[in-house]
Formats: sequence, structure tokens, C-alpha cells
Amino acid sequence: MYREALNKTTKVYICHNAAPYKSKKMEGEGNVSHAKKEKEKTNDPVKLRMKVEKLDAKIDALKAKKEEIIKQLYDLEGAGS
Repeated sequence: MYREALNKTTKVYICHNAAPYKSKKMEGEGNVSHAKKEKEKTNDPVKLRMKVEKLDAKIDALKAKKEEIIKQLYDLEGAGS
């Protein structure tokens, strides 16, 4: 279903079943609102716990990335002095 295409340093995944992107403005519909539909709220505690765990994992990854960038910045600023 997905095909991997290599770009110099990054991997790009292309879905063969995806429809080509069409902008609503290109179709002549004028100003289009991009409001998202509201999702149904779930009352299932298992699903909610899974969502919280998923968010925690994303937050931890972002914090690690932030620390890495701060180290690089500190090294660059320290080396420049």
C-alpha cells in the first residue's frame, strides 16, 4: 500500500491509493472555513487511558528533543565565547 521513496536525508512515504490534492480555492468555491468537526466524547476509561499514554509518549519525545537542542545551543554559545 505504501511505497518508500528516498529523498537525500529523509524518507517519504507515498500512498498509492491517495487521491490527488485539490484546493477548494482552486475549485472556485471561494473562502472556505477550515473548522474541524467536533469528535464524540468517549466515556470508556480504557480508551481515555490509552489516549493519555499516547500523549505522554509524545510529550516525552518532545522534551528529549528540546534537551538535545538546548545542549547544541549551549555548546555553540560556549564555543563562540
